[in-house]
Formats: sequence, structure tokens, C-alpha cells
Amino acid sequence: MAYVCITKTEEGFCAVKRLIRFFANSKPYEIVEENDEHYLLTLNNKKIKIRGFTINVDLVVVVAEEAVEGWLCKDLNELK
Repeated sequence: MAYVCITKTEEGFCAVKRLIRFFANSKPYEIVEENDEHYLLTLNNKKIKIRGFTINVDLVVVVAEEAVEGWLCKDLNELK
């Protein structure tokens, strides 16, 4: 199952090779690349596989294999 999850960023984001770091809901998050796969790392070191993402100064959107706690998430199948 896949979820589309959205959250508002705080103070933008920082990006370097294979790593994007940002704050949302007063918590730090990272999107990392490992072996051509992307993962969202949460504050408690939970690693959520993501199929795709977009990020800008105000907003982060991910398509994740599970819902991200504290984010607005909808089942991808509900959007069809």
C-alpha cells in the first residue's frame, strides 16, 4: 500500500548529495538515498521507504510505503 503524505516545512531545507534535511512540526527529518532507493528518516530513527518526493521552501510531499505520523496522509488508491 502507498500513501501520499504532506507537511509544511519550517525554515526551508538543506540539500547535499544523497541527503535532504528539513524541519516539520518542530522535528528534524531527512530524506536519504541508499542503493538507488529513497527513505524518510524520522526523529526516532524510523526509516520509511518512499517511492518519490517533492520539496520546496514551504512544503514536502512524499509517496511513502506507510503513513508518516504527524503528517497529512491519504491512501494513494483513494486519489484515483
